[in-house]
Amino acid sequence: MHVRVLVSLGISLMTFTLATAAAHAEEGYQAPEKEKRVFVGLSAGGSYAMVNHPLINSTGFGAVTLGLHAGVNITDRWTIGGDITTFEHGMIRASGTDPFRPTQFLEPQAGCDKCEPPAPGGWISQTSATFTTVGPRVEFSPFGKDGFYLGLTTGLSVLLGVDTQFGFGGAARAGYRYRVGNVLGLGLEGGLQGQRFDTGSNVFPYASVVLRPYF
Repeated sequence: MHVRVLVSLGISLMTFTLATAAAHAEEGYQAPEKEKRVFVGLSAGGSYAMVNHPLINSTGFGAVTLGLHAGVNITDRWTIGGDITTFEHGMIRASGTDPFRPTQFLEPQAGCDKCEPPAPGGWISQTSATFTTVGPRVEFSPFGKDGFYLGLTTGLSVLLGVDTQFGFGGAARAGYRYRVGNVLGLGLEGGLQGQRFDTGSNVFPYASVVLRPYF
């Protein structure tokens, strides 16, 4: 569900940006000298999830990473805003007393010696685990608005699917971006996101493509 929603939003943002630019070009529109600084962006890519949770039996697995962020360039070098980043992968188990394991995960799975019996009414055999972090996003571009940049995010983490838990998380990232005219930013980004819950901690090295329309 998260994948479909963010992909649809990305297509909508791209279509709106290109349609606006085309309409302005047809009308002989002259872009104002003032640079656009407010943006809403999307990111998508892959990651390697190292999850420590009693209901997930895995040493590591690949996961899809999706992100939504918005903010403003307060200067050519500093950007502030908000960020939502999610790591998602399907999970499956054979019975209500077994831990979940990532789908298409081929390593042998050990049994669960501390699992409780499922509640009356049935048990979940397959679900999608999502690991989300929400918080402020700060970026620093030492060479100006284009080129290399560094970023940090810290805030609330949420685990859904196999369990519902809230904790603390953060991310450090680095990337390279290029701004097309005054309306669209494109970039490649890599980083490391960590989460901490009462039952354990998760680490996600990731790489993603960033699309950032400006308004």
